[in-house]
This record gives sequence, C-alpha cells and structure tokens, in this order.
Amino acid sequence: MEKENENNDQVKDQETTPADNVIASPDAVGTRQSAGLSQAEAENRVTELETSLKEKDTALAEAKKSLDAQAADIQSFKTSLEDAVKAYRKQAIGTNQFFTEELVTGNTIAEIDASVIKVKDLLGKVKSGIEEELKNVTVPAGAPGRTGPDTSDLSPREKIKTGLEKK
Repeated sequence: MEKENENNDQVKDQETTPADNVIASPDAVGTRQSAGLSQAEAENRVTELETSLKEKDTALAEAKKSLDAQAADIQSFKTSLEDAVKAYRKQAIGTNQFFTEELVTGNTIAEIDASVIKVKDLLGKVKSGIEEELKNVTVPAGAPGRTGPDTSDLSPREKIKTGLEKK
C-alpha cells in the first residue's frame, strides 16, 4: 500500500500543467533566469496571462453577440426600407391617372423620383403633340340648322302627302 502511495506521488509530480510546461521548458527557464523571475513570479505571470485571455475571450464572445444583433437590426432596417420604397412607388403611381407600374420604376426613392420626372416629361410631350394636332383640325362651330326633307324634286301631290303625314 505504501508503494502505491509513493507511485501516486511520483505520478503527481510528473503531471504538469500547461503553465508548468512553459516554465519547465529549457527556453523558458533560460528566459526566466535571465529576466530574474522566480518560480512564484513566473507562475503568477502565467496566471495573469490566463486570466487576461479569459477576459478577452469573454469580450470577444460579447462582441460577436453584439455583431449578430446589429446584423439582425440591419436586415430589419433593409426590409423596412424596401417596404417604404414600395409604398412610395405606389403613392407616386396613384398621384396621376396616367402613371402605370410599367412607367414608374426604381428600387430607391431617388430612382422613383427620376422615373416620375421622365414620365411627366413624356406626358407633357404627348399632350403638346395632341394640342398641336387639334390646332390643325377644324370642327364646325355648331350643328347645322334643322331643315325638313328636300321636296324640290317631288310632285305637288307627293308634297301634299308628305305634309299631311307630318301632322
């Protein structure tokens, strides 16, 4: 039994932590000795570095969560913007009976505004063309006066008959 305890103690002595490996490595020992660090100071420094690493990992995880939340917010804003642009386009189309979905195009408010300006210019040109055409067409001012049927070619008997039929 005593032999087992001695073996366990030897195994425990042989087990090392990552910090022990750094300190126990020949390069680290030389560096530690040249820096004038004692074993306790070196272990304290390793502990400080491990704590700092954990803090930085925690900060990194929080930053990633924040980034994910911001990405979700951005996606939400994009969706809202798309909905607003669609509503703006629909409103622009509704302002004039001659505007159609095919004429008013664009994926941003600026593009829709530019499209509306183009459509207004086009409608202005069409209106001017129609007005110019109407200037060249003459329409009589009023309807011709009401006259009875032409009876000049009728015989007197037919004229009498036509006159009696009207009454």
